[in-house]
Amino acid sequence: MIAKVHSGEIIKKLRQMNNLTQEDFAEVLGVKKSSIQKYESGAVSNLKMHTIRTICEEFEISPYVLVFPESITTEEIALRFHIKEEDMKHVFGLNQTGLRKVLDYAKDLYDSGNYGR
Repeated sequence: MIAKVHSGEIIKKLRQMNNLTQEDFAEVLGVKKSSIQKYESGAVSNLKMHTIRTICEEFEISPYVLVFPESITTEEIALRFHIKEEDMKHVFGLNQTGLRKVLDYAKDLYDSGNYGR
């Protein structure tokens, strides 16, 4: 079974992928570092709308990822942070089955260790 995540784990992963410290990210959001620590630990489960909007704008992700994190798997997070599904549909012209195959292949490439960052 693929593990589910909470929004704090997503926020932390996004922050790290963008080489931001908790202090840097706190400044972006206009909050204290301790708030970022609470977000990332999952201590805050009810993010303010303004915070969600700012995070989504900063990292160019859909609010869906933060509002419904339980529906996103860790596998999907790794694959979707920088590629929005609607962009993939536009670029590839694929249906859901085709998109799933592309995501599976991308995961295989990443997991091989030869093509990741």
